[in-house]
Amino acid sequence: MWECKDCYTQFEKPDFEEIDFEEEFKLKNIFPRRDLVKIPICPDCKSRDIEKLKECDRCGEWNFEDDLIDTEGLTGGGVGYYCPQCIKDCEVGM
Repeated sequence: MWECKDCYTQFEKPDFEEIDFEEEFKLKNIFPRRDLVKIPICPDCKSRDIEKLKECDRCGEWNFEDDLIDTEGLTGGGVGYYCPQCIKDCEVGM
């Protein structure tokens, strides 16, 4: 699951846009070679500002992957990846 940070649409798979890497990052004067790369974009608004989501192992809500907390190594942990609210609501890490 993915979410667009511009239009807040959630979607299973992103669309892709093909860009000229050297042109995009203003490197064409340094590197004469041209590399076309595909970058993921929002299928609705075509924004590049999208991020992968992951389900909280406790409540099942979708969260940005970076927001989930690995409970491995926490007191009462070893039960998966929890969202911040589930960490607050249960005994993990306390």
